[in-house]
Amino acid sequence: MAAVDDVAIRRALREVCEGTIAGVRALTPGLLSADIAGGASDLTLSRRGVAVPRVDIAVAYPMLDERPQQPSNIWMRGIEVTLTFTYLLEAQTLLAPEYQAIKSTAAQTSDLVAQAYAWPGKLTTTSAGVATGIVSGVLMWQGTTIVRDDAPRSGETEGGGLYQLEQQYTGVVLTAAATT
Repeated sequence: MAAVDDVAIRRALREVCEGTIAGVRALTPGLLSADIAGGASDLTLSRRGVAVPRVDIAVAYPMLDERPQQPSNIWMRGIEVTLTFTYLLEAQTLLAPEYQAIKSTAAQTSDLVAQAYAWPGKLTTTSAGVATGIVSGVLMWQGTTIVRDDAPRSGETEGGGLYQLEQQYTGVVLTAAATT
């Protein structure tokens, strides 16, 4: 029986964010790094966010309201993706213009990711050609919210403040098993 290829899905999501998957609506390599794990401490986020902003990718597979009648060789499930973008607000350089520039950059970058995920075929395969099963290779953007806006505290010596955006996406994943 065929099963959802979670490894391929997560790899394709990461590769789009990091600019590895080229073509239409490709992100510039080095714009983001998706090498941070959910639950990382503030200190880890601030230390790793110095070089390049980080994005955490969380994936869930809810049941669809309408799916093919079973038994069938076709199995469909929903996919919900949550991206959390983390930007460092450096204590040493943070003035109003820099603060606004970081927020503007975060909004622009998250918009570029939303456009890429919505482009037909962008998430069909990984850069190595492994199929994800995401129908049409598309995820639908459901919105972006600011989840954290912590300015650096005066006198802080390590890290800085953190600015985080969260984006929600939905879609459908299809797997088809051989019938013989």
